[in-house]
This record gives sequence, structure tokens and C-alpha cells, in this order.
Amino acid sequence: MLGETEEPGFIASLANNEIKVKKLSVNPNKAIDVEKKTGSVVASDLEINRLAKKAFVGYLRCLVMMPNKNIFKIREIDTKGYARSLGLAGEPSARFKDQGSEKTEDLRTENRYDVFPNTALTSLVY
Repeated sequence: MLGETEEPGFIASLANNEIKVKKLSVNPNKAIDVEKKTGSVVASDLEINRLAKKAFVGYLRCLVMMPNKNIFKIREIDTKGYARSLGLAGEPSARFKDQGSEKTEDLRTENRYDVFPNTALTSLVY
């Protein structure tokens, strides 16, 4: 599964390697929204809440380490939506250090700004 920002670049990369892709879609009549239920489960158990926050930071760390920066664009990820999908009420703090700089950047949606537009995010500080 790919996010909206990764799909075009990843499909082009696969096409360059002559790999055929078949897109599957979910039947909207059979899809259910589990956001409220996961939110209540995560809020009720501290251990599950801790694991959800750890998964959030781990996923962002994984995206930062991806070698294909033109496909996995960390600054275009909907972090607020991803946090909601994990059942979290808000976004955990995920600060990343820019390459060749001592400055860190918080990737939460409300703190997102493009101070370093031409640098790659390379490491996680937490």
C-alpha cells in the first residue's frame, strides 16, 4: 500500500523496471470507518497508546531513511491524518535533524514550515 504522495513516483519507478502494477480499490459500500473505535481503544489503554506513538515515530523514521527521496516526500505526508488512523488524539512530536545542520524540524502539521527546502532530512531526534 502506498500513500497519495508516493504513488505516482513509485509506479513510474516500477514501470522503468518493466514491472506491471494492478491497482486495487475498495468497494465504498463495504468500507467501514474504524477511527472512533481505534481512538477509544488507544485512549483507554496506556500501553496501546505508547505503542501507537512509537509506531507513528517509527513510520516517519522509516520514510526519512528511504533512499528514494523523490518518491517518499516526508514533508508532504499528512501526519495529522496518519496519527488519527492510529487512534491518536493528536500528533506525537517527531523532530528530525537536517543534513549538515544542527537545527531540528518538528514534522507535526501545525509546526510545518519550509525553512530548508533543498536539504534532506537524515536523522531522528527524540
